[in-house]
Amino acid sequence: MRLTLLLAPVFCILGAIGTVELGKPAVDIVREAVIYPKRKTRVISRIGREFGVAIFLILLIAIIPTFWTAVRGSYQPATIVTSSIPTAPAAGSELKYQDWLEALSWMRLNTPPSSVVFAWWDYGYWITALGDRSTIADNGTQNSTQIGMIAQTFLDNITFALPNLQRYNVSYVAIFITPSGGTSGGWQGFGEDGKWYWMARIGNNTMWNNKYEVTFLETSTNPQTGASDYARIVTDPKTKAIISNDTITTSAQLNTNSMLGYMMTVTTSNTQTTPSPYLTQVFSSSNKFVYLFKVNLIKSSFITMRPVRTPITYGTPVVMSGNLTDTSGNPLASQPAQVVLESSVDSGQSWQQIGTVNAAPNGAYNYTAVPNAGTFLIRAHYYGTGTYSEVTSTPEPLLVTKSNATLTISTSPATFNVGQNITVAVTLSPYSPYVTGTNVTISYTFDNKTFTPINTIVMTAQTMSFTWKADVPGTFMLVATLQAGVNYNPATAYLTIRRS
Repeated sequence: MRLTLLLAPVFCILGAIGTVELGKPAVDIVREAVIYPKRKTRVISRIGREFGVAIFLILLIAIIPTFWTAVRGSYQPATIVTSSIPTAPAAGSELKYQDWLEALSWMRLNTPPSSVVFAWWDYGYWITALGDRSTIADNGTQNSTQIGMIAQTFLDNITFALPNLQRYNVSYVAIFITPSGGTSGGWQGFGEDGKWYWMARIGNNTMWNNKYEVTFLETSTNPQTGASDYARIVTDPKTKAIISNDTITTSAQLNTNSMLGYMMTVTTSNTQTTPSPYLTQVFSSSNKFVYLFKVNLIKSSFITMRPVRTPITYGTPVVMSGNLTDTSGNPLASQPAQVVLESSVDSGQSWQQIGTVNAAPNGAYNYTAVPNAGTFLIRAHYYGTGTYSEVTSTPEPLLVTKSNATLTISTSPATFNVGQNITVAVTLSPYSPYVTGTNVTISYTFDNKTFTPINTIVMTAQTMSFTWKADVPGTFMLVATLQAGVNYNPATAYLTIRRS
């Protein structure tokens, strides 16, 4: 198609020369001009004028259809005037489908001159010439890898599309869609709503970020009607492991599992769609055919965690500290920036939250916790915003061993009568103010075999006490017991009680 346009002037000139050369003999015949042959002949034949007229008629019959087609085509508007919709507006409605002209005018007047517009390659010349903005590819692009990257990016989910957009410093994404309108919805298929099939074919087996291979697989869902679904499969070419496998179509049209599908949905659907922080609609044409989305490119963030002291005994506080900055070492402009501290007991396969803390204006963070006994990996996690990317620190190892506790038990007064109220005190040593929920059971026994519970107390302080009516006759022992658990080794304290 592009070669035809380039060669059209040449063929026009050649066609004109050929027509003139074919018509010259007919003119000479009609004028009855005497044409002397280059070599002498005895007989000079004469040709009637009717033969010249016949030649003219033959030429007219050959030329008129082509000429008529050209004249009729001249009354058809240029492709861009009808926004590449294959229709001619009725008289008086010549400006009905100027959606692309509106978009290019808005683009030229409302975007910075350095903006880069990401669009399907069909519209590249329009964006460059009339929008006066740079684009990733145009109608003259011969680089199939570039076209494949554009196709893949449109059908990637937004998370995977962002690195490609960031690599080319894309400022805006332009899409052209042709919804059929009405309450029933549907699509006419003249824009990306019909071209995404080709995107799936062109973007098939392309590499994402030079790391993963992206495959688009068509699966028939109804052989009788020919209905099918498309899946986007991302694999690691080295290990052949499947990174993701997502269905990108619903009812033979793109769903929100792709960037293009998301943009088509948010611009046409009446249902609520969770907005993306990375794509903001900034323009829609009068007929709702052309849309522009501003790309909110995320900046890379960087987080560190200082090594922690290990091993430690349960009850010893762990100080987790580090810095959250951008890749240049500057504090994040988005404040407050929340850092989530996480731990893992399965070598990083899953993570549980320890706590959260806001980084200081200079990017530093500091959090103190008392983890349970066990073997852990700990890390700092920043979940990112619409401005900064998600990032985690390098995991740090931490070993917390069980604590060997010592219990002591005492009464006040030390000697008492049967039925007298006394104060029983239990002391846990060593004790950490960070440790909570340690239960100690107090009971009495006559033979150190059978134990009768008196009370269970929670050690919220190093020494805890309660009042007990000592209505037990004779000599017996008070016993304080700390059961073995996740964090403590077992401990027991005895106090022999003799009547005064």
